[in-house]
Formats: sequence, structure tokens, C-alpha cells
Amino acid sequence: MAGIVGLTELQHTNGTSAATINTSGVISQPTKPMFLAYGSGAVTLPNDTWTKVSYNDEQYDIGGYYDHTTNYRYTPLVAGKYLIVARAYISYGSAATENIRMAIYKNGSDYTKYNDYAGNTTSYGSVQLVSLIDMNGSSDYLEIYVRQNTSNDAIYNASQSQGGEFSGFLVG
Repeated sequence: MAGIVGLTELQHTNGTSAATINTSGVISQPTKPMFLAYGSGAVTLPNDTWTKVSYNDEQYDIGGYYDHTTNYRYTPLVAGKYLIVARAYISYGSAATENIRMAIYKNGSDYTKYNDYAGNTTSYGSVQLVSLIDMNGSSDYLEIYVRQNTSNDAIYNASQSQGGEFSGFLVG
């Protein structure tokens, strides 16, 4: 049996809008979990140590699942697969960027990472990571860490002006 249901909005029984459909057929989900956070500039990055990036400024946080004041972590309370993006900019005063790394930690452990061992001879470098991660919707959380092992005067910059970002959204 086939049929057509005509509607412009899906609502929960409490009246909360779950999705709208415009005249072109585009579906919008106004409460779909997603966030975009930036960090501060010029944060000291110790040599050969994984350091959590403090993305402490939110552009948006639908659902309120990103902690931008204390733990700098994303703990979505909706189960599913999330596309996560992380970026930071690392610079050095006296040495070249040879070994810069970025990792997404899930529940306090290394989940996936990007390593750049290019042997670059400049005094700066951008590092970024994208991953699709399954979250349980109750206790799973994500954090971003960076590491370098070239210099004793390195800094990381996760500010918007330097291309820093920690973001994610529910894919399905």
C-alpha cells in the first residue's frame, strides 16, 4: 500500500518541533545536536607531552552538550554517530615544526590521531583531524589533545582567527 503524507512540520506530542520541510523539500532539524567551539591564543605547549586544548568560546551549542568552561569536552546525550572536526595552530620561537600531533580522546583514552612527521623547516604548523565517532548518548565524551616534540618554547593557538576549531554534529 502506497500513500503520501503532506506536512510541513513534525512535532513531539509536547509541541516541540522536531523537523520542518520547506516548499523545496529541504528538511531542517532545529534541535539536532551540534556545536562549534574555539579556543584562546598563545597557550604554552610543553615539549613531548599530550596537552588538552581549551576550546573555551562557543559559537553555538545545540543541546548544550559542550562544556566550554571547565572540562572542554563534548558529551552528547543523544546516541548516534557524530562527525567531529578539530584544528589548532602550533608555532615555535626557536625550532622548526617537525613533529606535531593531534588526537581525539574518547572517555579519557586516545581514540584517533593525526601525526605530522614531515620535517618541516618553518617555525609554525597547522594540525587538523576529522573523524566519525559512535557515541552512546549517556556517558561517552570527547576531548582534543595536541603534542609536539621539537621545542621548549612552543605554543598552540586554537582561536578562530588562527583557524582553531572543535566542532561536531549528529550524522545519524
